[in-house]
Amino acid sequence: MQREVDYLVNRLGPGQVYGDNVSEVTRGIVYHIPRVRDRKQLQRLVNAMFNSKIWHIPALDILELYEVTQAIFRWKLKISEPSISIKDFYDTWNNAFYSIRTWTLPQLAILSGVLSTKTEFLSVQQQYFIDDSSSCARMYDDWMAKHFLPVWTVMLEKYKSLPPKFEQLVLMYAPLRNKRSGVGINSGNVIQCLFNLVIKYITSKDDSSFVGRHLNDIAFVLNALVSDGSQAVLSSILHQLCQVSYDLSLKELTRQETVRYDVKYYANIMFTFVLILDGCLHNKARIPGLHHQAIMILFYINFIVQDFGKEEFHSYQRVYQVSASILAHNVDIMNASLQVLLGNIWKTDTKANTSRIIFMLEFLETTLLHIPINSQYIDKVLQPIIMSYIHSTNSIVRENAHAVQLSIFQSPNTSETPIAWKSISLKPYLELILTQFASNLVSKEQLLTVYETINSQLPYISIKYPGIVEELLQFTFSKVRDCSKIPTKVVLSECLILQCGALSGDGICKWLDTCQELITQLPQPGQLELKWKMWELVKKSRNDAAIQWWYTHDIHVRL
Repeated sequence: MQREVDYLVNRLGPGQVYGDNVSEVTRGIVYHIPRVRDRKQLQRLVNAMFNSKIWHIPALDILELYEVTQAIFRWKLKISEPSISIKDFYDTWNNAFYSIRTWTLPQLAILSGVLSTKTEFLSVQQQYFIDDSSSCARMYDDWMAKHFLPVWTVMLEKYKSLPPKFEQLVLMYAPLRNKRSGVGINSGNVIQCLFNLVIKYITSKDDSSFVGRHLNDIAFVLNALVSDGSQAVLSSILHQLCQVSYDLSLKELTRQETVRYDVKYYANIMFTFVLILDGCLHNKARIPGLHHQAIMILFYINFIVQDFGKEEFHSYQRVYQVSASILAHNVDIMNASLQVLLGNIWKTDTKANTSRIIFMLEFLETTLLHIPINSQYIDKVLQPIIMSYIHSTNSIVRENAHAVQLSIFQSPNTSETPIAWKSISLKPYLELILTQFASNLVSKEQLLTVYETINSQLPYISIKYPGIVEELLQFTFSKVRDCSKIPTKVVLSECLILQCGALSGDGICKWLDTCQELITQLPQPGQLELKWKMWELVKKSRNDAAIQWWYTHDIHVRL
């Protein structure tokens, strides 16, 4: 080991010729520094590395030093029986940091790589208690507060007119995920710099670059910075984000071949864009058009979301729900955004364009549940949209079109005109969905959801139109009666049983008789399944007449 240390110290010393051999030196110090057995040798090697002129050659990317020291500390934390204790190892680096009077950019990169291992150290310390002095964790905080942040802030100002060095400084900071976006810096410059680096990554598609490997960290820092950024900076970033997401989506609109968008590159883009938007929403500044722009950006990147998924993506859900709810304050605001969405849907049958259709329909479903609408708006705007997609060959598009239709039936407006529209539209809609069910275009679960949703609205509609419940029951009964396919007949009978829940008082008994008669005409196991459905209906109805009917007919004995 002595010979290897002497060799590396010599290579790191003055008077050496550097060039292609730099990578050989960095590999050597990554391997040997964590494994040195003598503390004096460690001090020699650390000091030689920290003060070497080798790092100042133009061909060297300073950020490599970040990854070199990160690798050194990671290896040290993984060595199960180190000859030099963790405490002595950290003390050696601590002495090196405190010996510096005037910091250089390479030295700061070395320190940032060390700081990036804090989370890993704390994890190992919690599991194996590798530092019995409990002082190493405090060193991380001390190095950050007394060395990195003060030096970094000064250098940031010094190199603000030198983009390459400014970018390197910003990238040193990003993986540390420091939420203190202040520290005397011009956060607007840092935000713009980080955003520009994200755009470069999108253009280059280089997952192996420093930005590509640390994009999650960059996204988190952008999230923190934009939440405190100025209105002018955020407005500019939002405008650029809209343009970039539009350009990205436009490129995919013309792609004919099938592409999977749940790969790292696209997932990185989605994650970063959503976190930027999330930070904007947390900003206290009033940013004109923020929520509309957020919806448009999510609209443009929905081709990624459709493949990646959003169920556990809480930041996405928050951005979408907050923005949609703000736009749903009134129909004019919502409709303005809707028209922009519609204007950006093409007639091409590509994956990206289909994702735009799906997003538009989901946006309608979300907003219509909370916004008052009138029958004129339904007929002139909404119904043409629904009818354009409710017969789509794409099952997801078709399902979303049905969801929009149901959201209209559930809309909160209780004025006479929309209720009148609902009363005359329910039966034609049931006719449509039953036809699709018969053609295997709608699943049993979807059909039952439709009946449950409509049933929940009948108590309100029947106040103005008391005959509507009986009319729809007769309609469904006729479909059951005329159906020749047993499996379909069982499902339709379940729909009829569901509809009985809208009846009150003694009126339910007649239809329970009808349901029982239909059930007896079916073979097992259809009979047993439907009897259970009837029992669930009776229990939930809290209707004395229904309960009395059930026990009078003694059906429970035969379950």
